[in-house]
Amino acid sequence: EEKGALTGHLRGVCHGPLGRVIVGDDGAIQVDVGGLWTKVPSGTNAHLRGVVCTNTGAVAVGDQGAVVVVDITGPVFSAKLSTQKDGVSGAVVDLAGVARSDKGILWAVGRTSADTGGKGVLLTSVNGSVWTSGWPAGTKGNDVPGLRRVAVVSTGTLVFADDEGGLWQRTALGLTNESLQRRNVLPMAVAVQADGTVLVVGEPGLWLGPFLTVPTVTRPLASASTSNMKVEWAVAPGPAASVSRVHLDGQG
Repeated sequence: EEKGALTGHLRGVCHGPLGRVIVGDDGAIQVDVGGLWTKVPSGTNAHLRGVVCTNTGAVAVGDQGAVVVVDITGPVFSAKLSTQKDGVSGAVVDLAGVARSDKGILWAVGRTSADTGGKGVLLTSVNGSVWTSGWPAGTKGNDVPGLRRVAVVSTGTLVFADDEGGLWQRTALGLTNESLQRRNVLPMAVAVQADGTVLVVGEPGLWLGPFLTVPTVTRPLASASTSNMKVEWAVAPGPAASVSRVHLDGQG
């Protein structure tokens, strides 16, 4: 068992050529190089929700458009903060996931704020400091729900998992919906396996109202892929559906 330098909620981790990096709530970052976890000030109190390792450290993304470039090449670790907005509308964004291609291109996904529709956001960068819209020519992502996770399939080809459990594929030629029916799965991670299969890991659950949750999904809904992208789905049954009632008037 390892003892880290942070005590709050941890949300993302990566293992790169120089070490391991973990990010979490309130801008928390900790780095492990040589078996010792060290806290690195990020310069923000925003929750950091995703991180990807690079050849010099890592890039973390989070709420309020926070992007933190972490450098662990020297004896003193450093972090450089920037604040990004939607590359199309200029709206405030919350970033939730980040990935890196084998050529070093960075991709970040998230959503615009609720008052601007909570639409999907896709940004790209070559250095982690300057970001631009990552939507292919002729698309703006207006029909895409907020995005939670991203994985790189190949150069210029990405897969996103959205807030509604849907999957999208981005290529240089356009954007395709790979799950035309909602799956009722809250995606927590997306990865691409060696054979090109996209693996999605999430929490089954359908939110029906303030007092009723159904945490069990017996099977994912049928998929109609428009480009024959292979997607691997499996569902682990959760506990039985339950009803909880809360008295808001304080009577108990």
